[in-house]
Formats: sequence, structure tokens, C-alpha cells
Amino acid sequence: MRWMGGEGRTQGLFAVGGFEALIILIRTIEYFSIFHNYNYLAVFATRSF
Repeated sequence: MRWMGGEGRTQGLFAVGGFEALIILIRTIEYFSIFHNYNYLAVFATRSF
């Protein structure tokens, strides 16, 4: 798995991409939480268990 311990440039790109994806995920969760009163999260939690 050379890409994990590879060049610093590659790790930097993965770090930035992961950070941006995390922000998008948080904003999506906040969107559903505000406009659906946590109904979406409740349904998702009950389906996952």
C-alpha cells in the first residue's frame, strides 16, 4: 500500500479532500436536523440498528 506511506504531496491531497468531505457531511447532517427536526437522523438510526 504505497499510497498510504507514500509522498507527502499525496498525503496532503488526501488530508484536504477528507477535511472538505467532512465539512460537507456535517453541513448535510445540520441541514436535515434543522429542516426535519431530527426525523431523518432518527429514521437512519433505527434502520441501522
